[in-house]
Amino acid sequence: EKEGIDASVCVHEWLTTWPDKQFDYVEQIERLWVPYAQRNGRQWIGTWSTQWKNTEAISIWAFPNGFASYGEHYPPRLSRTPPELDRAELDGWMQIAIALRERYDDGLLHALRPTPLGKK
Repeated sequence: EKEGIDASVCVHEWLTTWPDKQFDYVEQIERLWVPYAQRNGRQWIGTWSTQWKNTEAISIWAFPNGFASYGEHYPPRLSRTPPELDRAELDGWMQIAIALRERYDDGLLHALRPTPLGKK
């Protein structure tokens, strides 16, 4: 649990990396994806891997202001054209991420009360 983070609305990313690549993937998240994600309204809670399989990991990203953050940073796709710098940065991250992972899925999580990660 990270102090002071509103985790009532999060994105979870469930991924399958190539064998023994979970730690490489996390290093690249820290290096390439975290700066981009923070500028676009996400706070990295963390990435967890399973010990029984060397290919699975889950990342959790909070929207610091709940659904307000989501709406601010993620308007409908048709109305959003990312700035050129963001586009180049995003493309660089995607090249690395695709090289390290086999499968990826994400979803929006919304906390149900009570939750230990909600605001106190």
